[in-house]
Amino acid sequence: MKKIRYIIWIGVLFLMILPSCHPGDKKSETSTLTFDSLKLTKVYYLDNDSTKPSCHLSISFIYPTRGSDGKDLKNLRANFISTMFDQAYADSLPNVAARCYANDYVRLYREDAKSFYNEDADDSEDNQKDYYSYFETLVNRVVFNKYNLLSLQVEQKNYKGGANSFTSFRNYVINLGTGEFLTEESIFNAGYEKAMRPLLINKLLQQNNVKDVSELEDLGYFGIEDIAPNHNFLIDKEGITYIFNKGESSALSLDEIRIHFSFDELESILKPNSPLAPLLTE
Repeated sequence: MKKIRYIIWIGVLFLMILPSCHPGDKKSETSTLTFDSLKLTKVYYLDNDSTKPSCHLSISFIYPTRGSDGKDLKNLRANFISTMFDQAYADSLPNVAARCYANDYVRLYREDAKSFYNEDADDSEDNQKDYYSYFETLVNRVVFNKYNLLSLQVEQKNYKGGANSFTSFRNYVINLGTGEFLTEESIFNAGYEKAMRPLLINKLLQQNNVKDVSELEDLGYFGIEDIAPNHNFLIDKEGITYIFNKGESSALSLDEIRIHFSFDELESILKPNSPLAPLLTE
């Protein structure tokens, strides 16, 4: 009886230990990062006169502070800052980078105003105030954070008087294991540009319910026969999404182009041992 109990307890102990033999199965799925955020609003009126044209800036910025091991994430945070604002601000603290960006935004507006704003123009004061005012909204978001891969998107909305309104999306994928930005060359086989062109075109045809490129051109698209991967992509568990901003392959009157591929659709050109490997077997 004692021998049987001894064997049973050994079996139970083995089952309790067994999950720890595969610590990466679940624990490694989500990258444990601690994030902080800041918001900043800056408004400036020409000559500090509220009756004159102005510039308005709104910033909403999320950035990493610490990892699961408690280590400071200085390099990763610098990547967030450079993608949100500019490489020139990368070595600054987040709040300093945001404040410097805001100050530069006002400075550039003041320089522009010297060339375009005429107080003696015949146009009404209200029309001038609207036409010569600038507005910008800058926000970033974490789209995906698993398997040591983090997809980051920066959305920038700009209005510079009249009908000059523009929204753009900048997308980045960061390999948290190396701290490097993921490139198409690191996940696709050589010759991927040529291989993806017909895939991109077919997706566009399907999304617009048309049969050929000429019909796409009639809708306001251009250069589609030469379309190619543009490095502006996101990755999540469902696949890879490319974004072509307004004016890149379509008229400014159209929305940005979003083209999603499942991993199965790109199987023939994906490298088998790339950083995406864990996602391909999910």
